[in-house]
Amino acid sequence: GAILMLYPDSLTGATVETDGTLELAFASGATITVPPNPHYEAWQVNGPNGYLVVCVPGTTGELSVWTDE
Repeated sequence: GAILMLYPDSLTGATVETDGTLELAFASGATITVPPNPHYEAWQVNGPNGYLVVCVPGTTGELSVWTDE
């Protein structure tokens, strides 16, 4: 529900911290922060050509990256 308040905002930036925290920045100044989870994949990002980045469970900041290329 709360994320719908961002519509029709535009994503202006995305960063991943060394601990695996994903930070999304929007044109309105709003941000979404997703910290890693010790037990679950906290977030994933899908891109073109089968590109996929997944935050691995844990607190080490490890990411798994896949691509079809």
